[in-house]
Amino acid sequence: MDRSFSRALRGLALVCSLLFATTACEQPAAHDEESADDYPELAFGHDEIMETWSLEGDHYVSPQLEAPLGATRVGVMLSTIDVAAEMPELEARGEGEWVAIQNTWSEEGVHVGTADLPGGATAVQVRIEAALVDAIASIAFNAVVPVDANVAPDDELGPEDEAPALTGEEPAVGLTTEDLRSDLASIGVRSRAQWGARRGRCSGRDGRRYRFAIHHTVSPQTGNVAAMVRGFQRYHMDSNGWCDIGYHFLIGGDGTIYEGRPLEQLGAHVGGHNSGNIGIAFVGCFDGVCPRSYGSRTPSDAAVRAAGRLIHKLSRIYGISVSSRNVLGHRQHSGQSTSCPGSQLLARLDTIRSLARSGGGGSSGGDTRPPPLATPSTVAVRWSRGSDRTYTFTSSAPAAVVRVDYYVDGWRIGTVRRSASSDLRIRYRFSSETRNRRFEARGYNSSGAIVARAYGLIEPVPATAVAIRQTGHATYEFSVERAPSGVRSIEVRVDDGYLLRDSVSGDTRSTRLAVRYQFLGLRTRPFEIRMLDGSGRVVRTERRTFTLR
Repeated sequence: MDRSFSRALRGLALVCSLLFATTACEQPAAHDEESADDYPELAFGHDEIMETWSLEGDHYVSPQLEAPLGATRVGVMLSTIDVAAEMPELEARGEGEWVAIQNTWSEEGVHVGTADLPGGATAVQVRIEAALVDAIASIAFNAVVPVDANVAPDDELGPEDEAPALTGEEPAVGLTTEDLRSDLASIGVRSRAQWGARRGRCSGRDGRRYRFAIHHTVSPQTGNVAAMVRGFQRYHMDSNGWCDIGYHFLIGGDGTIYEGRPLEQLGAHVGGHNSGNIGIAFVGCFDGVCPRSYGSRTPSDAAVRAAGRLIHKLSRIYGISVSSRNVLGHRQHSGQSTSCPGSQLLARLDTIRSLARSGGGGSSGGDTRPPPLATPSTVAVRWSRGSDRTYTFTSSAPAAVVRVDYYVDGWRIGTVRRSASSDLRIRYRFSSETRNRRFEARGYNSSGAIVARAYGLIEPVPATAVAIRQTGHATYEFSVERAPSGVRSIEVRVDDGYLLRDSVSGDTRSTRLAVRYQFLGLRTRPFEIRMLDGSGRVVRTERRTFTLR
């Protein structure tokens, strides 16, 4: 993806922008939930970070996120490649110094954090150490004025405020909320208690329901969707200061529907149009400028059918006649400056309305859930590395499989169809080999259903190694093996003064870079080893303290 990604993202306002009817830096009243909406936000996959963030010294620094109405807080939601990893250290700034982003919640590789900006700002940035960037699979950050600054932080809450166990009952929330309706449970909606919602603090009720707003979450589709939903709730509450998750329902790519903010409560998803509006968000990113690693930019048929069933059921409950006037994408509401729910999802709204009018793809009475799918069989996949970062993937699959789709980090890299001469093999060249990659193969039968799957972790090459060794009397060698892709030279600084250099041409992943120096005095010295690309930009920095003997 070219470097216009961030500019396009800002220009299209990919994530729905905040449109408070207030002056810049004026905090909306805590009860003004009718105006609540998503805030200005930028989203990046790992590749987009490498392509669009600037390398400034030892840090990758994001493009500026404009906040024309002012911001006093930066909120971050990110996912790490290792689901057991802690949230990497990040910093944010507005118009002053860099401020540490504090981790407020983490689970299964999904992390939420916030940083309050002294004095406020009209534009913000985020940065991360270059040595830590390979840990990140995706990141989104926003610029906010929290709606309710008086909400107590977690460390001031009692145990009754903690999220319930996945199988437990949800405690009372603000005003007493109703349990999930049985007719919604009958179409497979997962209740807040089932997905482990945090206790909300909403008090604004909204008794009349006459319209629907469709959104996308601008997030990856891979991983544990329930954990992502819990992350969205924490992001909305911790960063935005909202009383709960903004949407009333969320739909995963497999068609699972999650109960969001209770239906009887006013939502926070379309600024100026929340009254009477049921917010439904598709988990994923469905626009042409979405990060590649976020997965398919086209909503799945399962999710579209689920939306049809849900709107059909809700329209019967509230007596809503489904039409193009009351089932709208976020950006179709007046006064909105956003591309949400993305052009690809917007193109499916007619299908969703048609399904909702016809019964949601099933009968109008009884259980309209689709029959459960059998657990897919296993696809056996082997891969081998050739020259120039090219990998060959070969699959053996059950006889019912006629097609295999290959995915890397949630992005489809190719399709192979079975034939008499086909062994379900595909080749793919990685743009870089600086990190591990998540791999998936999906096997489809002749009806287009997934009947086999395989998952794996590709570890393209060993990690970069830095070494210091003695090669003669008072002579030492500083070497870098398997430098990150694109590195063409190294600089070694000794005692913050002496500068040693070495350079190389070609693919440095198989090349050793080294410099030697004979010292006059032997003692403990600090060293800084910088790895530079062909333009002289620092790609990575390693620091060592070594005793010369």
